[in-house]
Amino acid sequence: MKPPAPQGGNGSVDSLFARIRADRERAVTQARDVLAEGPRDAATAPPAGEQPPAPKPVARHASSSKAADRPLPDSDEGWLQRRDGLLGPLEANLTRRLKRALQDDQNDRLDRLRSLRSSQKPASVLADRDTHAERYRSVARPFLTEAFEAGAAFTASFIPNAEAGTPDGDRLTEALAEAVVDPLRARLEAVLVGGQGDDPVMLAEAVGAAYREWKTRRVEVVAADHAANAFAAGAYAALPAGAEVRWLADDAGGPCPDCDDNALAGGQGKGEEFPTGQRRPPAHPGCRCLLVPPAEAS
Repeated sequence: MKPPAPQGGNGSVDSLFARIRADRERAVTQARDVLAEGPRDAATAPPAGEQPPAPKPVARHASSSKAADRPLPDSDEGWLQRRDGLLGPLEANLTRRLKRALQDDQNDRLDRLRSLRSSQKPASVLADRDTHAERYRSVARPFLTEAFEAGAAFTASFIPNAEAGTPDGDRLTEALAEAVVDPLRARLEAVLVGGQGDDPVMLAEAVGAAYREWKTRRVEVVAADHAANAFAAGAYAALPAGAEVRWLADDAGGPCPDCDDNALAGGQGKGEEFPTGQRRPPAHPGCRCLLVPPAEAS
């Protein structure tokens, strides 16, 4: 898309290009500073003693082509708010720690880039895939384990004989590490192998842009999805065999016909499939649905 033509004659055109040149010079200067000094940015961490902000309450309502747009019953809203109270602080802390891990990861790549010898290829600044992933596994493991246990506690709040399940920590943490590392490495490989040549300043800019995208746009989504999945796994594992539950649709992220189909199916025994083929939430990325007692028991 062509940018709009500047108004006001040649003076405005000259001013526009002067601003563009100035912005470019600032970006190059920042990249040179990175290479020269190796910054250690702690901006993602809150001041000592300060807690991350509590999640904002979200108004929910039942919505689909099969259900009228109406407020949820108070009992259902209560289930969702109880889950938010258990999961919200964990999700916020996981996001904050993943952002810090991304910053440390970026610093490591830039350190390697800064010390790169002329005989070495830029791609050598990447660690091997398993070492790279372990950084994120080690960060995620305690938070996903705690989210699993919070899910079990949620189930125990309405089923007295709830069972204490054992989290599959390796599977949960590996899934999160894969969701971060594989797309991040693909972007870095494209930059370091063929995207920017051998110019260290241009490489530093491109590497910084790859990490900036994750820290500002993508990590919160990944953290939220994997924390919600761990919570749902714990809630399901705590259900006794044959316990009857129903699918409570949470449309905070937008209506989902599949989740509404599951909600309309009513009570199902543990192990039975809902209409979409799943035995428990989440049904898709972004799904925040819950299994709760049948309506007559809630």
